[in-house]
Amino acid sequence: MDIIIKYHEKTSGENQMFLLDLTKHYQIVPINTPQSKVDLSKYDGRMVYGTFEGYGRNDGHSIFILDKVQIDRDFKINEILK
Repeated sequence: MDIIIKYHEKTSGENQMFLLDLTKHYQIVPINTPQSKVDLSKYDGRMVYGTFEGYGRNDGHSIFILDKVQIDRDFKINEILK
């Protein structure tokens, strides 16, 4: 499942790792889709990989797509290695 995140500022137009901060970043749910918001609280404060999608029309901030399956896989691996 892909999650669309609006970043808090304009970044370079490339895929990148960033620290997910739910006080600054928020999830976008596209109109006319059956998808609802995903609870991202367990990923807050973790490094995630985002695929750059583009810039917002209103504010020019970056939009990234996160792969929830990959995030969960990384999360489980980190829990096992602790």
